[in-house]
Amino acid sequence: MSLVLAQFVEKSFVNSRERLSISKSGAGMAQRDSDSDRQTFGGIYSRVDRLFAVVMAFQGIAMVVLALWLTPKSWSGSDAAIHNHVWAAAGLAIAITTLPIGLALAAPGTLKTRLVMAVSQALVSGLLVHIAGGRIEMHFHIFVSLAFLAMYLDMKVILAATLVIATDHVVRGIVWPASIYGMNEPTILRTVEHALWVIFEDVILGISIFRMRAERMQLMTAVHRIRECVSQITNDQSSSQDSADFIDSGLQMICDAMQRMQSTFVQVHGQSEVLGRTAEKVVKLIQEGTKNGDRSRSG
Repeated sequence: MSLVLAQFVEKSFVNSRERLSISKSGAGMAQRDSDSDRQTFGGIYSRVDRLFAVVMAFQGIAMVVLALWLTPKSWSGSDAAIHNHVWAAAGLAIAITTLPIGLALAAPGTLKTRLVMAVSQALVSGLLVHIAGGRIEMHFHIFVSLAFLAMYLDMKVILAATLVIATDHVVRGIVWPASIYGMNEPTILRTVEHALWVIFEDVILGISIFRMRAERMQLMTAVHRIRECVSQITNDQSSSQDSADFIDSGLQMICDAMQRMQSTFVQVHGQSEVLGRTAEKVVKLIQEGTKNGDRSRSG
């Protein structure tokens, strides 16, 4: 019984370690994917964030100007005052645009900045439609906004904006249809029609984003390989230069040694000549001494 219990505990421990290893491996893969996405598209995210910061500021001003143009004043007899729509538009414009502009300046390139930007852009579209009294022309701002958001090359941004747009249409289409469709009677068909058009654009944008991301990844892979080749060539050239320097130094040493050998040979040769001449003189002296000795003995 204790043996079975020990085997069960050991098996459970092994399974736990395997699950922990798999979870760590999955977390590591997710981290690598996140790092790769940041390296490949981080520059695009940051540039589009800064662009949208400018767009948001412009839209905030445009909403106030539009409210002043459409309903500038409210009248009470002969007394006139700025219409409440203007104050509401100004307050909502500040509330909607302040956060995304701040994030775009403080944390460009992050996912939270992109998502906040998408939600805020969808809210701007809804507010413009409301200020214009549900005019169909202002609904075009929704489709233009989605096209602008596609510059992020991130489908999560498109889906976040679409969710806000759909919620806004459904809620206001039921509760306050005049603010979004310009009519007092709620109609579900109009909401379905607008939703289908938005979904149609999302599909087209999704296909385009997928292709552009794939092309971007291929381009970055090619650039990475080119950099590796250049680095390898540079290293090879550096190695070749080192080898050439080593060979040159070796040849110089050989040349110096040969010069020293030649100098030594010349010195030895010179000394040999001196020794040879000295030897000849000695031999001549010996021969002369021998001849003189022979003469003296014969005389």
